[in-house]
Amino acid sequence: MKLTCLLIEKTCVDENWNPKGKDLYLRCSIQDYYIKFCESKVTKEDIVSRIDTTVTVEVEIVKGVWDDCVLGREGYYVRLLKMN
Repeated sequence: MKLTCLLIEKTCVDENWNPKGKDLYLRCSIQDYYIKFCESKVTKEDIVSRIDTTVTVEVEIVKGVWDDCVLGREGYYVRLLKMN
């Protein structure tokens, strides 16, 4: 699926709501999608310079666990397949 969205950065928090770094998301209309880089063909290094800009990407939207390091992080996320 091809999407044109705003690439944003959000602070990640642990289970006690303490800041634990930053994650990248695609803000598409009213939905923010977490970008799961370990399942993506585009790396974080490839896209980080485009934070706060509109990007056109090919993605696969998936429902599942986002990562293993923070409890409770699951829902819809994207796998970046290609960035234009």
